[in-house]
Parts: sequence; structure tokens; C-alpha cells
Amino acid sequence: MPADSMGYVSPLAGDAKGTVVTNAQSLFIATERLLAGSTSGTRSAKIIATLGSATESVEAMYQLLKAGVSLVRIDLTMESHDKLQIYLDNWKAMVEATVGSSSNLVKYTPHPGVVVTLNGPGVKTSAMRGGSLTVREGQHVQLLVVSSSLFEGYYDPESLQTKIGILYQGLSTTVGPGDFITMQDGTVKLKVLQVLSDTVSLAEVVSKGSHAITSHALVGFPDKRLRIPLLSEITKRDIAFVAKHGCVDFVQHGLSFRSAADVQDVRKALDSAGGYGPHIQVYAQIDSRHGLVNFDEILEVADGIVISRARLGMSLAAEKILGVADGIVVSRVRLGLPAEKVALAQKYMIAKANIAGRPIIVAAHLLDSMVDNPIPTRAELTDVANALYDGVDAIMLRYETSCGLYPTKAVLTASAILKEAQYNHLRNYTPKPMATLESVSCAAVKAAIDMSAQLICIVTNSLTPVRAVSKYRPPQSIVVATTNPMVAKQCNVHYGAVPFLIPAESQAPVWGVIKIKDMVVEFARANGLAEFVAGDEQSDQLILMSGPHEALFITEAELSQGEFDTVVVGAGEEATRQN
Repeated sequence: MPADSMGYVSPLAGDAKGTVVTNAQSLFIATERLLAGSTSGTRSAKIIATLGSATESVEAMYQLLKAGVSLVRIDLTMESHDKLQIYLDNWKAMVEATVGSSSNLVKYTPHPGVVVTLNGPGVKTSAMRGGSLTVREGQHVQLLVVSSSLFEGYYDPESLQTKIGILYQGLSTTVGPGDFITMQDGTVKLKVLQVLSDTVSLAEVVSKGSHAITSHALVGFPDKRLRIPLLSEITKRDIAFVAKHGCVDFVQHGLSFRSAADVQDVRKALDSAGGYGPHIQVYAQIDSRHGLVNFDEILEVADGIVISRARLGMSLAAEKILGVADGIVVSRVRLGLPAEKVALAQKYMIAKANIAGRPIIVAAHLLDSMVDNPIPTRAELTDVANALYDGVDAIMLRYETSCGLYPTKAVLTASAILKEAQYNHLRNYTPKPMATLESVSCAAVKAAIDMSAQLICIVTNSLTPVRAVSKYRPPQSIVVATTNPMVAKQCNVHYGAVPFLIPAESQAPVWGVIKIKDMVVEFARANGLAEFVAGDEQSDQLILMSGPHEALFITEAELSQGEFDTVVVGAGEEATRQN
């Protein structure tokens, strides 16, 4: 669905080549805040944890949820469908045991979502004997074209031969003597010495030191464009599988989206798969130069963006970005993208996603040292905080929670950093004139800030107004009152949103605004989201967005016609309950 059809403003005003991207945010930090203890209260930015061997049990998943995870990710590029089924069954059992039996509407019950990473069109290694294979500078490696990931790469101490399987039939025609191949997020670099046959190539490790290559590691080909379809047969099978499961809320592609057409192809495949497919959101992973060059058109059609920093420097190696001028990625020289450009690319994408009102996630290399250590480096602490300062909605932990020694500690650490770093800012870069929803959402957040309102509440069965309000980063929590379980789960990726699921059988649509308001106030008090003081105008107000007249819950139909109400209501004890 085009971004502007539901009242959203394009991230670009007019000509797609005439936009200046700015991250103009001011931040004033008082000395008292630096010297004070840890910040208490709610955390607005969200945390996504990748499941793996360290967190596959029901108990481990419960500990992640308790630590503050809003969504979990299952990576099909590393796992089989059978393993995915185990994860989903355990996750569903844990959620039902934790929140399914609660009949107390006032008590906060999390509605965590599930993200599934689909297999992308990239090239991978086969499995490695023992799970990984260590290579050293100067070591010769035979690269074997294999058709099955069951082949295991190995080093033979007797023959001194090292063999690694490559799951790509076009290897010998893609690279020749003098070309380079990268593995393991670009940390391992090999130079091709000789093409021995259609299925065997000889290469030399040129990366300094020694490095471990894990099973199914991604393989990069700098300066080469591979002719591989985005929707492979494996990807189509992935889509058909996840469409059968109602607990899957988001999918992201295992490798970079290169254009809007790529996003639309995945969207069409999900819609055609039936089942829950049409309700699953598509998040575009950006990790290549093509994704950056076409970022504006991708932003128009994707439900959200994932910045994959693990491959950003690796896959962008086909060109060097010399600068960003008027919103154009200026590509001149066919050189590798230096690692120092990754931060620039991250800020570029976050700024544009913020202006467009699209949720954006930063993934990889956030707290990597916590895979083996209980305390992160100071640089990692700063990196997580700076991602929030840039404007991300969520961060995604990978190895920290999938195979790390301290998965729960990693989530608690990330939560503490994000809580300490959050601050409010109102963006002034949305193109004018605004659409109705955009204008009302901006005004609602401005009113909440100017009045020091305690809370913003959106009564909705659509995710669209949640995105619109979250875009402006209110300092208050955004309580999303809904009878739609999918909306309750999918709002977990949006900055500041707190789901408040009302059972569909509760007759909520005929309750009226006052009863909903009273329930939200009680919910907020009980869960520490806000403190309402009766009779005090500055601490007795909340902003409430709802459907027009009798249509209490906002739907897509009302949004398309611009029909919804925003009111300021008192929330003190003197408010009269109406049933």
C-alpha cells in the first residue's frame, strides 16, 4: 500500500533527488542527571532478541521476556523449518503460560511479537566440521562448489589441505585469479589464485591473523553482481511455512532489498500464501549499495527498515560512497566501502525513516562482547545509546542472545542503556502541507508536551495511527487500546507504544470514550506508566485518539476518510464512569 494512501507523508518532498537529509537534534543534559542514579520509569525504545541454542527452552524465553524483550527473532538463514517449529511451539507455550491466563485487564500483560528472517538470495558456505573452521593468513583453501549444506568444510592435518563448500553453482564463472572473496561478515578475505575446474577454485587467506569461519557463513563477492533471483525456491518455502503460523508478525529478508519491487514481491508472495500471510508485515533489510541508492522507493512500500550493519561494509564493497549531497548517494569509484562509512549510512537511513514515520531497527555488532563476557565494552554502551539518539525505534541483538553465555544479562544491559539515553525531540522536517492523520498526530504530541499530559491513548484496531504518533517521539507512553491481537503484538516495534489488549468479547466497541479512558488510567497507574493527581490540571490530563462518534475503535476505513477524534480529557478520581 502506498505510504500516502493512509495519510502518511512521503519521506521526500517533490523530486526524489532534491532532499537534504539532516539529523538535527539538540540535546541538553543537566549535570544533576549525570550524577544521579539509574533512570527509572518506562523504556520507549524496543529490544528484539534472536533465539538460538542459548535461548530455545521455554524457561530461557521467559527470562528474555521478563528482562524486557518486546519481540523475538528466528533466523531461517541459520535454522531449519523443523527448528523454527520448535521455537514457535516453545514461544507460544511460554506466552500462553505467562499472559494467556490473566483475566485482569488492568495488570500489564506483554504481547510480544515474532520476527522471522527469511532465506535470502545470498551465497553461503556449507557446514563446518565441529561448527567452525579456523584459517590463518597465507593459508591455501580449496573452495568446492557443493549442492548440499550437509557437506562439512575441514582441515586435514595429514595432507595439509583445507576445503570449504560453497553453495553457489556459478562460483567459477563469477570469480577468477586476482578476485577477492569475503566470509564471516567480511572479517575473512581470500584472494583467488586459480580456477582448477568448474567446481573447484584455489584461494589464499589474505586477512591478517587467524579467524574462525562458522557453518553457513555468508559469502561476499566485492565488485561482482550475482544473478540470483530474490525469491528463490527456498524463500518461497519459507514464506509458505510462516504464513501458516498466527504467531509470526513480521518477516525480513535474509539479504538486502535492492528496490521497491523486491519488497512488493515478498508482499505479494505473503498475500498469495493465504493463511496469516496477508497480516504479516514486511521489514526491508538494507545492507547493500543498491538498497542505499534506492532507499527512498523502498521506504515508500516497506512496513519498516532493518539496518544490517554486519553486512553493510561487506556487501557495499562494490562502490565507495564519497558523500551524500541533496539526498543522493554519490557513487564514483568502484572501491570497497570503508568501515568508517557505516555510521554515515546508518544516520542517513534513520533520518529518512524518521521523517517518513517508518519504524527502523539497527541490528548486529551492538553488544558483541557480551557473547563471552557479562559486561560490555564502553564503546558498545555508547554505540547503543547513539543509535537511540539517532532515532531508532528498536535494536536487534543477534549472537548475544542466540548463542551467548549471558543472553538475559545482555537484554537487561541494553534496556538500561536505552532507558538512560531516551529523550524527547519533535521533528520539524515533515513536508508541508500535512495529510490529516499526520497533522493530527503531530498536534497531539505537541499538545501532550506543552500541557505536560501524563499519557497518550490511541483507541484503535489499526496500526497506522500508532505509527503516526510514535513518529514524533512523545516523552509520554503511548497506550494502544485495541481488541485486535495482531495490532497488540505489532505495535511492540514502535517507539513508546504499550499494548493494552481488550478481549473482543468484552463489548468494548459500545463502552464509550469515558469507560475506555477510565480503564486506561487504571491500567497506567497499575503499571507505573503515569501518575494522575485528581484536580491538578498539569498531572490530570491525557490525550485520547479514537474513532468518530459510535465507531470507538479506529479502523483503516475511517483513516482513509480522515474520520477520527482527538480529545483532551481529565483523568482524575472525580471522572465519572459510564458503562
